[in-house]
Amino acid sequence: MAAAANGARALTIATGQPGGEVAAQEVLVRPDGYVAWAPSSPEPDIAGLGSALTSWFGISLG
Repeated sequence: MAAAANGARALTIATGQPGGEVAAQEVLVRPDGYVAWAPSSPEPDIAGLGSALTSWFGISLG
């Protein structure tokens, strides 16, 4: 997501296809491999991503 790239230089952004059925369009994965954020909405959730980045990594998109 462009918002994450602009606001959080410490992130690695990757794209891919799930190996099975996944209900989320985007996911934020912590360095330990756990999913920190995965919205089920088909529309991008920038506010939710910002909250997750702040909670887990101390990063602000603003």
